[in-house]
Amino acid sequence: MRRRTHTLSSRFATKIREYIELMHHLGKVFRVEEGHLYNFDAFCVKQGHDGPLTQQLALDFSYSVPDLGPCQYAKRYRIIRGFANFLSTFEPQTESLDLHAISVTPQRTPAYIYTDEEILLLLQAVTRLRFRDPFRIATYQTLLGLIASTGLRIREALRLDLQDVNLSTGVLSIRRSKFRKSRLVPIHPTTCQWLQRYAEKRAARGVPTDQPAFFVSHHLKRLAYPTINNIFQTLRRKANLQSTRKRKPRIHDLRHTFAVRRVQEWYEAGVDVQTKLPLLATYLGHAHFEDTAYYLNAGGELLAKAAERFEKHRSRSHD
Repeated sequence: MRRRTHTLSSRFATKIREYIELMHHLGKVFRVEEGHLYNFDAFCVKQGHDGPLTQQLALDFSYSVPDLGPCQYAKRYRIIRGFANFLSTFEPQTESLDLHAISVTPQRTPAYIYTDEEILLLLQAVTRLRFRDPFRIATYQTLLGLIASTGLRIREALRLDLQDVNLSTGVLSIRRSKFRKSRLVPIHPTTCQWLQRYAEKRAARGVPTDQPAFFVSHHLKRLAYPTINNIFQTLRRKANLQSTRKRKPRIHDLRHTFAVRRVQEWYEAGVDVQTKLPLLATYLGHAHFEDTAYYLNAGGELLAKAAERFEKHRSRSHD
């Protein structure tokens, strides 16, 4: 966890600590919420607030950072509302915060769906990075190739240990990922071959036996997300991948691309996509079915194929 630069010291400090501890005890992934609660504590100290938690205080905190979007302001408010519900058990003077005081309809920014050629351009761009270390090139190419071929979350791939990569069975063990869920992910034989070659290069590099990480940096440490994200931005520019939308292509869009292509293949094969979505949800590690159903509308090609299938079904029903 990122080291906190602020020490809880407002009049709410004790209850914030207890609330965070309770959420962790309940098994919740609470990193983002914890960060906002620390920021709320710092805000109260700066404002010299020593009264009860009121809706006005929650709103003032929520809007205290300029230039955020409506969804971000609403998220900050909802986090304080959750804390207020907890606090009211101990401090009856705590105001009941209106759920709809900052109300927005969350909108998912459409993902960037890579073509096969664009994924190849990304992998080729690795060889044009400023370093010429064959091991680093193999590391980044294998990591990006794994995400593209399995739809893993980037942090899931980075957390893989040697024991999680079973090359004899071609199965990855994803342990306590997002939503604290674990799952087994079968991989294609070609992907398994890439991982096998990387494992051999990793062994030849002399990685210490006490380093469990499968993907390691040139310093033989576990790869960090900020490092990979910075490298990806360079690769995106070298591959000349530019989106027409405000959001540029991201690493995470490789996961979206995997899912969309899988649904597209099911459409093309004429299978019942709705019955297949639960399988895709399990493979991707989604906690909510809606997250998987999103891929039905994630690309124009899918909508076109869905419309085409609907027209065929309607024509048959009228015959």
